[in-house]
Amino acid sequence: MSHSGYPQQRQHAQASYEVIALYCQATMVSYPSSGVFDPDAVSALADAYAHACAALAVADRTDPLTETIAKIIIERAKRGELDPVLLCEAVLEELRGKG
Repeated sequence: MSHSGYPQQRQHAQASYEVIALYCQATMVSYPSSGVFDPDAVSALADAYAHACAALAVADRTDPLTETIAKIIIERAKRGELDPVLLCEAVLEELRGKG
């Protein structure tokens, strides 16, 4: 089994995590009453973010659309949705509805 793509996947996952974390810090997002997203939730958010960016062909993490993607994911997560597939679908539906 080849792992040649693994370092690149890990780099993208780390970038996704960093975008979600920075957005959370910048907007002072908290979840739930503890005031923070737990590590599993952050992992789910980062996974949803990475998949949404890929589905929308957003490779440049400085693209303004990345902030919109993160915001949609975090808003849904604050309402209790933590399934990365459903979060990604929510992003796609919302953005396609605006287009």
